[in-house]
Amino acid sequence: MPSLSIELSCISCDNQLKNRVFNEIIVSILKQLVLGSLLSLIPLFALATELSFSEYTKLGKKDPQVLITLLTDNKPAATQLEPADYYLLLSRAYNSLSHSQQAISYAEQGLNLPKLQSINPLRYHQLQLVRALAYDNEGVPGKALTEVEQAIEWAELKQEANLKLSALVTRGTLNISLVNYTGALTDLNLAYQLAAQSNNADVHPAEVAGLIALVYEYRREDSLAIPYFTEVANYQRSQQNWLELSIALYGLGRAEKNIGNHEVGLNLLTESATLAQQVDDWQGVAYAEKEIAGIDIALGNFEQAKQRFNSALTIFAKANNPYMQLDVNLSLAKLAISQQDIALAEQHLQQAEHFVDKDTMPIQALAIDSSRATVLAQQGQYQQAYQLLLQVQQKKQQLDKQQSSQALHQLRIMYDLEAKQVENKLLEQKNALHTLMINSQKQRYMFLLGVLLLSFAIIVLLVVLYYRGRKHQQRLEQLADTDGLTAVYNRRKVMQLFQQQYAQAERYNLDLSIAILDLDWFKQINDTFGHQTGDEVLWRFAAVCRQQLRKTDIIGRIGGEEFLIIFPSTCVAAAEQLANRLCIKARDLELALNKPGLMVSVSIGVAANNQRFSANECIAAADEALYVAKKSGRNRVQRAKSPLLIE
Repeated sequence: MPSLSIELSCISCDNQLKNRVFNEIIVSILKQLVLGSLLSLIPLFALATELSFSEYTKLGKKDPQVLITLLTDNKPAATQLEPADYYLLLSRAYNSLSHSQQAISYAEQGLNLPKLQSINPLRYHQLQLVRALAYDNEGVPGKALTEVEQAIEWAELKQEANLKLSALVTRGTLNISLVNYTGALTDLNLAYQLAAQSNNADVHPAEVAGLIALVYEYRREDSLAIPYFTEVANYQRSQQNWLELSIALYGLGRAEKNIGNHEVGLNLLTESATLAQQVDDWQGVAYAEKEIAGIDIALGNFEQAKQRFNSALTIFAKANNPYMQLDVNLSLAKLAISQQDIALAEQHLQQAEHFVDKDTMPIQALAIDSSRATVLAQQGQYQQAYQLLLQVQQKKQQLDKQQSSQALHQLRIMYDLEAKQVENKLLEQKNALHTLMINSQKQRYMFLLGVLLLSFAIIVLLVVLYYRGRKHQQRLEQLADTDGLTAVYNRRKVMQLFQQQYAQAERYNLDLSIAILDLDWFKQINDTFGHQTGDEVLWRFAAVCRQQLRKTDIIGRIGGEEFLIIFPSTCVAAAEQLANRLCIKARDLELALNKPGLMVSVSIGVAANNQRFSANECIAAADEALYVAKKSGRNRVQRAKSPLLIE
């Protein structure tokens, strides 16, 4: 979806001006159609000479295409705008319509104005911000990240609150594209608070809410995204910002579609496409068509879905949007795979690979490899498909680790900025004290005393900042390895620990057992008593496991209601005893929860390395044993069968 116009100012324009602007434009268009004369451009030219920068900005939010027509038909001198203002308005308008190349061109024309950085540094940084967003649309979000951070630093130094707000939102947008969701949420939540506190902010809180919604959407937390999308849609509708309303409705419709509300999602996406077409945002139409095609697939309308995908692909190709050309080709490949059209699927996968940059689009690259593995499997090349899927899993684990490192790097940057602010304040204090020292000898002693006190305060502050930094780093590492609901290890971490424990057991010829646990009838608990009760069952069960297990045992959550326990230096019989104890203790949760009709039990599959299993086979065997336990009536422990016994 095209980026929200996060950097456009929200300076108000009264209703009379708004009506005059659109009435004049409509009259001009009608004259062009009826008379076909150059004289019909006169009202539009006259209008261009009457508007201020803030009024142009308001017009650009409501209809960027009209603003582009207005400005390109009148050079800067005719519009009575400063050249930097002229190029900034045009760059913003083209960026709103996702025409990134034109946006970059006009931004760079403004940045190349003589001595702009020294004469008007505010406009200079605003032009850098809009160019950064255009780079993001071009698929190179990291290209201008340093310039955005410089804008934040300058805004803090000069106390330019509105520029800082815009820069934080811009950096948050870039971090979304860089798959740094932790950094994006940090920036966007701070921007949301600043926008809510400021009455004259360039960015309304609802516009920031739209970006926060995108982060949750990309993290596949659509239920969390819906309230934010609703907030921004209500705001844009009240402001009659039809382009931004189209974007918000697209996000809301997509979220509703993703959680299974197909009828609601279809209505929202249809309205989004209609509004986008009205303001000539054809890429907006394409985005909506792509999501409606997903609904068609869910309803079994495959041919109609294929037509919508191809229509969207044509628009994205015309707009030179690499992200969405990649995305739509991947969707067409999956559709072809579902219809077992291997040749067509391979064709779309090759086209998708043409647009992917493995450095900046790691998730998309993994999606292509995963689809190609499915194609290989359909062709009967199971070994190659397995090897490719294994590589995808390994790269996914590396990506998870990289994202954790990026979060730590973001924290380090924030720490450096705080330290630099302290350094600047210290310099100001020293200059003031030096002036006093020149005026009198007495004040010199006061200056020395002040320096000593200030130095002590700085040392204390640096110590505090250092320990805060360490505490934040430890907290981030814990968050990266821990499941937020149950407080046990998450899937990535527990699988990593299992590989380590298995390798150690093999090296030193030690016993190692594992158990895979699954709460029985958990979906029925959610449906009957609500997700809040389901969540309470999960964290209470995890707490029972931690109480019953030994200090050396390791537990992690590997699925919705599924857990993995590692028993180091433990034979399979001992592991069975511990698992049976957990079965018994799980039943006690019914009394603790005190909900009539609630039944809590657990099925467990147990396997061990001394059963001649490899690491992957051990996991698979425990999972198969769990399946047998479920099939045999649940609320029981099942030992995996040894490969020798199976033979």
